[in-house]
Amino acid sequence: MIGLTRREMILAVVTGVLLLSLAGRTLWTEFFGVGRQLRQLRVNLQQQVSRLENRVARQKKLEAQLETFKTRSLPGDSAVARSVYGNWLLEVAKKSGWRNTFLDIGDSRAGGFYSSLRFNLKGETNWDGLVQFLYAFYANNWLHRIRSLSLQPKERGEQMEINLSVEAIALHDAASGTSLPTLPPLTLSAGDQQTYRKALAQRNLFAPYSPPREPPRPVVSSPPVSTPPPPPPFDASRFAFLTGIVGPPDQLEAWIYSRAEGKLYVLREGDRFQLGLLRGQLVRVELRAVEIESEGRRWRVAIGESLRPTMASPASPEVGLLPRPATPPDSTVVPVQGGGPSLPEQGPLTPASG
Repeated sequence: MIGLTRREMILAVVTGVLLLSLAGRTLWTEFFGVGRQLRQLRVNLQQQVSRLENRVARQKKLEAQLETFKTRSLPGDSAVARSVYGNWLLEVAKKSGWRNTFLDIGDSRAGGFYSSLRFNLKGETNWDGLVQFLYAFYANNWLHRIRSLSLQPKERGEQMEINLSVEAIALHDAASGTSLPTLPPLTLSAGDQQTYRKALAQRNLFAPYSPPREPPRPVVSSPPVSTPPPPPPFDASRFAFLTGIVGPPDQLEAWIYSRAEGKLYVLREGDRFQLGLLRGQLVRVELRAVEIESEGRRWRVAIGESLRPTMASPASPEVGLLPRPATPPDSTVVPVQGGGPSLPEQGPLTPASG
């Protein structure tokens, strides 16, 4: 054996390690790479089997549904189906109280294993008749449906014109060959026919919606509330003061100042007057006082006093003073617009008498 140097031995060892690493890597890649591919293939096959099983289950469900449709279908012969179904529509409309009914049978459209039949029904009825027809229509669980429904109210009364478009299906291998299917009637989701009549017939759908009224609340009797009496009406005569008496002795004039109006009035003996709620007559004019009569009572008013310092207000309407010229002997109260004595705003007025 040829002796190897130390350096050659190290190279041989390193080369062997590299060859072993390369061989191990190759084996690892081949073994585990194939395993991963096999696992992925298995997952794909399971997914395909699941899809096929779902398709088969759906196919069975459709077949069962098709068998149910055969029992609900119109007769397979489209001519027979148009005749018997059209007669049924007219009969239901007649029983529901429709008038002037007209049925138009449209063309049939043939599919792969069925025919689609079209019908157009027109007539006149009220809400009651419409509810009866629709309930009878949907209570029969056949292969039919209402495609469109138009309502046109008449000008007078509760009648309306109805235009109804219906589509029905006739399977070629239907269970019934010459007559309509005989199935037990359905109970609709809202209840019996009376429930739908209350919901539709007792409402006017052509009028604006008004929410239902709340039930009246129970009346709770409460003790009567005492209300204070209304305040007495304003009496301007309480704020009218005798401010002076002027003139010659045979023609004395009483000067009355109304603070509520800010005016001066002139009154002679015998004049009738109405100031505020006071209606009376000046029966006497003296040098320092006057005598007033009202409602059968007399009282004196001195200069500086109110016309009614202590009298109760009479229940007569408050009206304004009726001014007249001061020259006639029977004149009423006359306001002095100018030339009179200057009067203060508050307090009794006592001008010098003539």
